[in-house]
Amino acid sequence: MTEPRASLPFLYGRWIGALVDGPIPAETHATCAECAMCRPAEARLPSRIYFEPETKCCTYLPELPNYLVGGVLTDPHTHPHGRASLEVRIDAGVRVTPLGVGIPGPIELLLRNESGAFGRARGLRCPHYVADQGLCGIRDHCGAACTTYFCKHVRGAAGFEFWEAVKELLFAAQRTLSLWCVGEVGLEDTVVESLLRHEPASVDAAAIDESETEARRCATWGSWRGREREFYRECAERVAPMEWSDVRRLGGAELELHERVVKMRWQRLTSPDIPRRLRALPHEVVSRGPKTVTVNSYRGTDPLELTRGLYDLLPAFDGRPTDEVIAGIARERGFPPARDHLRELWDFRLLGEDDGLRASDR
Repeated sequence: MTEPRASLPFLYGRWIGALVDGPIPAETHATCAECAMCRPAEARLPSRIYFEPETKCCTYLPELPNYLVGGVLTDPHTHPHGRASLEVRIDAGVRVTPLGVGIPGPIELLLRNESGAFGRARGLRCPHYVADQGLCGIRDHCGAACTTYFCKHVRGAAGFEFWEAVKELLFAAQRTLSLWCVGEVGLEDTVVESLLRHEPASVDAAAIDESETEARRCATWGSWRGREREFYRECAERVAPMEWSDVRRLGGAELELHERVVKMRWQRLTSPDIPRRLRALPHEVVSRGPKTVTVNSYRGTDPLELTRGLYDLLPAFDGRPTDEVIAGIARERGFPPARDHLRELWDFRLLGEDDGLRASDR
C-alpha cells in the first residue's frame, strides 16, 4: 500500500501543531512512492496534467534558510545524497550567504517563466532528488515551498488553501529566523550591511557556471569565509529547541497575522459544514462517460470524478438557501442528496458560497 506523503518535517510540524486545536489531516491522495500524478502514456488525456516518472514534482530548487542548511549537515539521518548535493551547492558558492542557500539567478528565471515544465523537465530536476529511490534527500529539512506542496488534496480547495496559508506563514518565519540567526551567531557590520541590501540574483558568468568568485565570497562571509558549514550548524543549534511561541515573539505582527489566517483555514479544512447558500461555479469538463463526469475546478492537478446524478445537480444551486434547494431536489427525485456529497462539491469549488444579496443590493 502506498504511504501518503508526510505532511510536515518534525520542526515545522511541531510549530504548526502548536497553532491549531487538533490534528492536521493527512493528504492521503498525494503519494510519493507511487506518484499519483504519473500515468501510463496510453491513459493520458490532452486536457489533464501529468508528471514524468523521472521528475515527479521535484522540478524545483528550494531556497533553504541557514538553520535548515545546518539541519541537513548535522542530522545523522539525512540521506547521503541529500547531504552531498547540498555540499556541492555550498562549495559552488552561488547565492550561498549567511542567510542560507538561495536559488541561482538563471534557475530562478527559469522557475519564474516556465510554462508546462513543472513536473516534466529533467533539466529542472532538483539536485537533492534521489533518483534511484524516488525520494527527496533532504525531506526532513526542506523549506516552506516543498514541505507544503501537494498535487492533490483530500478536501480539494479547502486543503489547498490551508497549505498555502501554512506556506506563507513558514516563509515569514524563515525570513525572521534567518536574520535572527545572523544576529545571534555574529557577523561584521559591513557584511550585515551587504546582506540587508536585498540585491536581486545576478545572471552573470559566475552564476551561469555555478561558481562564485573568491572576492565576492570573502565580502559575503567576512571572517566566516571558509567556515560556512560551521556557521550553518550554529544556526541549526539555536533554532532546533525553539517553540512556536519563541518564533512568533521574534516575528511580531507579521507572524501573528499569518497565524490568524492559518487558524481560520484549519477550521474550514476540518469543518463538516456547508454554507447556507450555494451557487454553481465555472469549471472545466475533462471527460464525460455514461455514468461519470470528470471535471477540473480549483486546480488542474486535482480533477474530480463525479457520478452523472451528482454532477447534474449543480444548476439547482442558484443562490437560494441550501436547505430549500435540497428540499426541492428531494421532491423531484424522491430523496435528498447526501450532505457529504454536497460538501465535496463545495470543497472542490464546484459550488461556491453565495451571500444572498442581489446585485442591486451590493
